[in-house]
Amino acid sequence: MISDEDRVLKFFQKYKIDKNWLEEKINKERLSNDEIGKLINLSGDSIKLMMKYLKIKRISKSISGIEKMKATKNLPEQKKKMSDMVSGRKNPMFGKKLTVEQLKKISATSKKLWEDLEYRTSQRNRMLGDKNPNWKGGITALYE
Repeated sequence: MISDEDRVLKFFQKYKIDKNWLEEKINKERLSNDEIGKLINLSGDSIKLMMKYLKIKRISKSISGIEKMKATKNLPEQKKKMSDMVSGRKNPMFGKKLTVEQLKKISATSKKLWEDLEYRTSQRNRMLGDKNPNWKGGITALYE
C-alpha cells in the first residue's frame, strides 16, 4: 500500500507543481480545492491531502471580508442598522454579569500587557497631541 507522502510526491513529479504554486492558488487566487484540482485533473480531496502534507493553511476568507469592511465607509443608515442588530436584548452579553474570576483574569491580562514597554509606548503615541480627541490645538492655560 502506498503511503500518503508517496502519493503526494508522485503528484508533484507528475504534474510538475510545487508548494509555492499551490500556496499561490490557495491564498492569493483564493481558489477552492476543487477548482485547483480541475486545473491539474485531480480531485479536491487530493488537493486537501497535498495541503495537509505540505502544511499549507488556507487563509480564511473572512479576513479579507474584514479588510473590505474597514476600507468602506458606512452610511449613517447602515451604521444605525448595524447598531440595532446588537443593541439591547440582541446583544449576547445583555443581562449577563462577569464573574469575579472573569474580572480577575481580565485584570491580570491587562496588567501583564501594560508591563510591556513597547505596548505602553504605542498606546501613549496613539493618543498623543492632535490624535487625542480632547486636543484643542495646543491652546491651554499652560501654554498661553
